[in-house]
Amino acid sequence: AKTARGRRKWLLIELALHIVEAFGRRRSALGGLRWGDISFERADVLWRAEFDKARREKRVPMPEGLLAKIQQIHEQLEVAGDGWVFSTATGEKPWPSEILSQALLKAERRAGLTKLRGSVWHAYRRKWVTERKPCPIADVMAAGGWVDMATLQTCYQLSDPDTIRAVMDWPTKLRDRDFACAGTRNGGETAATLKKEGGPASHK
Repeated sequence: AKTARGRRKWLLIELALHIVEAFGRRRSALGGLRWGDISFERADVLWRAEFDKARREKRVPMPEGLLAKIQQIHEQLEVAGDGWVFSTATGEKPWPSEILSQALLKAERRAGLTKLRGSVWHAYRRKWVTERKPCPIADVMAAGGWVDMATLQTCYQLSDPDTIRAVMDWPTKLRDRDFACAGTRNGGETAATLKKEGGPASHK
């Protein structure tokens, strides 16, 4: 960026990308951050209820490495006080959601990246939760700000080649006795019946 204002804007876009990559939060929550919400001592971030879609407040620890990056950008921005992290030039107001979206699209164009179809910031939220499929669902919901498990699993958590391969390579195999103990299936067919008849009726 050739001007101080332009340099500041690019630093804020970089910071926004680091935070969303780490926390997977919504655009509205990102725009509502104040510097006082970011604790350099505890290495965590307070996500305030007033900027959360579910109206829940949560303090979430930073992943390793993020604190140093935020501190670096904080120093480069020469921040003083507890103002909005993503603020207008005067510092009195946070960036509107539309400005956050425009900033990301501009960064993608500058980097030569193709815009993701049907998504701007929300693609990062889907990416975040999909990466954490092996984690306990209760902890994923708490860290990412979800209150409805069905919404998370049907609208955000996507299938991907790595976990599909893990499903297909799953090592656990049930023996006949284990299968029989599991009860009946396919409308009352027992394990013995399936073995005798050559498999489930639905596969004939």
